[in-house]
Amino acid sequence: MPYIYVHSEEGSETTSIAGRYVIEKESEMETEFGTALVAFGFAVVDTSCCGSGGCRFAQVAGLIVERNAGTTEDGRPYSILERVRDEPQQRRIREIIDASECHCQINFL
Repeated sequence: MPYIYVHSEEGSETTSIAGRYVIEKESEMETEFGTALVAFGFAVVDTSCCGSGGCRFAQVAGLIVERNAGTTEDGRPYSILERVRDEPQQRRIREIIDASECHCQINFL
């Protein structure tokens, strides 16, 4: 089922009680079953009571149905995406990311 994905501004930082994460960039990755939209960033846990750490991540938002479909009320661009639920498709996207980008973890929305 398609959903609305609101794009993150590159360099935007989101804070939480335990730390923060930053989106470095969004990339489109061509696959044999469509174009995947992937956000790359890093997370830092530095204000947690149980320790510190961090990682670089790839967040697969989904397959693009309609790129730049509109803007939100506050002016942020959004696209229409389809979540990647199929495990063979997830494996293929992981392979593409593994071959092209440095990361610690890959998450699918």
